Amino acid sequence: MSKFFEKYSMILGALFIVVGLYLAFFGNQFVEKMIAVITSIAVFFTGLYLTNMVFGSIITKGSTPIWVGWIVLLSWAIIGSLVGCWMARRKKWALALIGCFAGLMFGSLLTTSFMISNMIVYYLVIVACGAIAFALTLKFESHVIIFSTSFMGSYAVIRGISMYAGGFPSEQELHALTESGAMKWDNFPKIFYLYLVSIIVLFIGSTMF
Repeated sequence: MSKFFEKYSMILGALFIVVGLYLAFFGNQFVEKMIAVITSIAVFFTGLYLTNMVFGSIITKGSTPIWVGWIVLLSWAIIGSLVGCWMARRKKWALALIGCFAGLMFGSLLTTSFMISNMIVYYLVIVACGAIAFALTLKFESHVIIFSTSFMGSYAVIRGISMYAGGFPSEQELHALTESGAMKWDNFPKIFYLYLVSIIVLFIGSTMF
């Protein structure tokens, strides 16, 4: 999937930036519609992540046709849209799941930032972040939805910009290299932290907005 994203980085980058800006600054408006949109996006990216995690090595080693990437992309887009429409009618739990997804994203960035190579600790941190965000959203619904959409939108914007600027490898790719021992502090791409700071700055700004 990484090759597919590289091939269509210009199109996907623009999409990430546009959707990300809307999520970051207007994610708490039109709640039912936003639930459908954000849930669809969450399912879409979770599906891509799982596909890449399970079949990534096979796709990388083999000469997989480009149409396979489009089928995976469209399939998860359709599934995400259906789940989003269904969840829009279940506001409280939908918002909790959105908070959970934002927590998982934060956990993924956190484990990458500290170069956690131990598989158990890696997944424990990510799952813990998702579970905490899920519980907080159930209790503090209105505030957490602002934080969640701001964070998800900020991440999407910076990820989109990186598709043009380069130098921002995926968290899964960095974790795989760290776990295998191929990635050490000396050869870790330090520009990752510049992108991370950019996400935090945009997150703070959009949350205040």
